[in-house]
Amino acid sequence: MTTESLKYYALSSLRGASRPFELVFEKGKKLTLIYGGNGTGKTTICDGFELLAHERIGSLDEKGLGAHLEQFWSTIGSEKTSISIELETGQIKLKASVRGKKVTITPPGYRPKVNVLRRNQILNIVEAQPAKRYDAIKRFIDIGSVEKAEAALHAHVGSFKARLEQTTTAISENEQALEGLRRGDPSSAGTTVIAWAKNKLEDSDLDVEQKLINIKNLISVINELEKSASEAARQKSNLLEAEIN
Repeated sequence: MTTESLKYYALSSLRGASRPFELVFEKGKKLTLIYGGNGTGKTTICDGFELLAHERIGSLDEKGLGAHLEQFWSTIGSEKTSISIELETGQIKLKASVRGKKVTITPPGYRPKVNVLRRNQILNIVEAQPAKRYDAIKRFIDIGSVEKAEAALHAHVGSFKARLEQTTTAISENEQALEGLRRGDPSSAGTTVIAWAKNKLEDSDLDVEQKLINIKNLISVINELEKSASEAARQKSNLLEAEIN
């Protein structure tokens, strides 16, 4: 039983509680262990928490007692109206009473979050296939932070993939632009685009004005190509790191 914010718990006239029961939780402790022999009231303590949270008592399920289980909530010889459950947390003080088939909570509009794992449920978990065991206990495990981290990781991977695709497209466009400049030159046969571009920058047969134009065009395209290639390498590295993590 995790009790990080619980302070006080009391019940009377519920199931085996023929006498009023009180439990003061030790401050600062996150776990409270309740132990005792058979018939000492451990189940009744859990019943009170469950009735307070869910208006039902799981220990009465599958007992063949019929549909109107509320008639078995009270202690033998007591009326349902005498049932009382109190719970104080670090935020609120709750008190529950029974009227007919309903559990009335004061103040209204608030229910504590309670999950009770019964003995038969534990046995079912032990006997269940490994793949089914998590389904039986997932309500006791807070994986909200894990799910958020996983969602963030998927978002990062998606972002890296999108940016890598954009960078790859930019590389292709720059290569095409450079190829477009090369096609008009008969002397470019048998050379790669980059080799042709470098040779063109060193070509002394061109007049100065044309050489300057070619240099500017080629430098611009080559710079964009190198920039895109560098970005692609960085995105591939980020994507690999994200997928590994």
